[in-house]
Amino acid sequence: MIFTGLLSIIQILFLPGLIINSFIKKEAGFLYRVSYIIAFSMVINLVYIVLLVSFKAYTFIAICIIVFVEIALIFYLYFKSITQPIGKIGSAIHNRINNVLINYLGSRTQKSNSEKVLKAIKILALLLALLTVVWVVFDFVNQIGSVFGYWDSVISYNRWATEWASGVFPTGACEYPQLLPANWSLTYLLTQSQVTIFAKLIQGVFPILFVLAILDLGLTYGSAGLLFGVPLSVILLKKFAGISIFEGYMDVAVTTFTLLSFYIILKDIRRNSYSSRTLWLSSIVILAAALTKQPGALSFCAWVFINLFLQLSKNHFKLWPSIKKMALPTLVILSLIASWYLFKMNRDLFIGERSCLAITNSWTINYLNSGFWNILLYRFKLLDIWVCFIPIMIIAVFIAKDGFKLLLLCFGIPYLIVSLFYGLPAAFVRYLTPLAFIFAFSVSILIDQIIQILRYLLSYIHIDRCKACFSNIYKKISSIGNNVSQLTFWWVLILGILVIVLIGLKYPDSKLIRNYQIQQMGIGNRSYNEILVDFYSDKDPNDLTISWYPYVNYLPGLEDRAIFIDISNLATIRDFLSLDNIRYVLRYNSTPRAIVEYLNGLEKQGKLLFITDFGVKNDAVLYEVVR
Repeated sequence: MIFTGLLSIIQILFLPGLIINSFIKKEAGFLYRVSYIIAFSMVINLVYIVLLVSFKAYTFIAICIIVFVEIALIFYLYFKSITQPIGKIGSAIHNRINNVLINYLGSRTQKSNSEKVLKAIKILALLLALLTVVWVVFDFVNQIGSVFGYWDSVISYNRWATEWASGVFPTGACEYPQLLPANWSLTYLLTQSQVTIFAKLIQGVFPILFVLAILDLGLTYGSAGLLFGVPLSVILLKKFAGISIFEGYMDVAVTTFTLLSFYIILKDIRRNSYSSRTLWLSSIVILAAALTKQPGALSFCAWVFINLFLQLSKNHFKLWPSIKKMALPTLVILSLIASWYLFKMNRDLFIGERSCLAITNSWTINYLNSGFWNILLYRFKLLDIWVCFIPIMIIAVFIAKDGFKLLLLCFGIPYLIVSLFYGLPAAFVRYLTPLAFIFAFSVSILIDQIIQILRYLLSYIHIDRCKACFSNIYKKISSIGNNVSQLTFWWVLILGILVIVLIGLKYPDSKLIRNYQIQQMGIGNRSYNEILVDFYSDKDPNDLTISWYPYVNYLPGLEDRAIFIDISNLATIRDFLSLDNIRYVLRYNSTPRAIVEYLNGLEKQGKLLFITDFGVKNDAVLYEVVR
């Protein structure tokens, strides 16, 4: 399971994108390439999966064949690269890091006191940014082995992933984009299990890419403000996401894809290499954002306007040449985004499923008609002290330059306005997750302005000790690097396989499954779960339960044992209770009052037999149906 689980992660993140990357002739840094490789991989996987499910061919064998062909192609396309000594690659990385640090810190020649102060501030900003990256990576490693534990990730996204893995289109998914659930399904299909550990590992990639992108932008632009913005961006991301940034919600993923698309544009602007390739590469990443969650569609609109203004600037403000440059990539990405929504809406209409777009639109209209200003004030109150970032963003618009100004004007402000008017007020803060990096950038822009003022006011700061410390660390790392510089890719591959084998021996399938079961017992209410698992352990699996407690089917050994109910229609409940295979009823605190009274009446009539209230009054009750 370890091997197939890791193979599924490699397929999700890298294999298809690496094939595409071999045909892209563009000088780019590591993170730049990783950004579009991951986007390409996930989008291509989604296309694979939709086509295979449509033709009833989404099977373990089919995916194994695809993966085998991709690996063979990659070895063929990258043969020259992978046969080079590791030392050559290490030397290139060493030179790259040196160039980046020189660009950020400046040359080592003696400068004025103000320049030394600026360098000291830059070193402090770099240290804080690096510590933040280390903290995010450590937090990610610390949660390895955990499972999805919140409503949307368990009841919606992960359920859709398991349905994809079963070879069917997800039910109750409305028009929700399926990039992540479809890709997660590869972990279930290749491991031939319901263990969620590998699917959740995919979510850990996004926060890491998020902080690395802002760190790299800070180094590229020589901006201490952007590096100070790295820890701030993580704080904002955690605040707006509302839960763990590694949980299976789509907010962090869509935010990261949006950032990475604009990151590609900002990098090329800085290097004076903005071109049609920039358009296409950033477009595939913004497509991934739009196929992750609906806010990605708003990000695409911002992407169009940002690139249009950049094309106008490049073409001396000639409108028609700029539109011609933009037309093809815009139409291609728009058609791909629209094709999903049109496909899902038509399919849902055909099979009688509801439209979430229609529901959300009706909510918005009702809120606008029933006291808009009260709703708006309520949303601002939800932000609490974080509302201060709104005026900061507006001020930053007037100070920012080039790409950052366009980003604030075309994405930050419009997205905020839409969020203030649209969707559920209670979920407003989570809707703002894609603005986490925008608010961080806004603060960073102000910090850079303050630094420029302080550099002329502050006295000399002695930094020789810092330089000596960095020099010693660098020498130690270099000595380690020299020892492995002559290794080839094949040695690294062999070592990697040995590591995987050793991990597989330490964590056999039985141990992984046991860990999954223990973690899975933590979703919802653990004490309720333990009672339910114990109760059903000796019951006939064909006897079903009507349940308002949504997590029954996700508990170990209780798969497909319950029918989750989220309706308040008494007639429907009566119809369910009349079915012969309905043996139990599990009432929960979400059960509508009218149905609670109806169930109490059935208990008094002797038609329902009380089993347990889980030791908590007026919260949950399990009944047996008396036949």
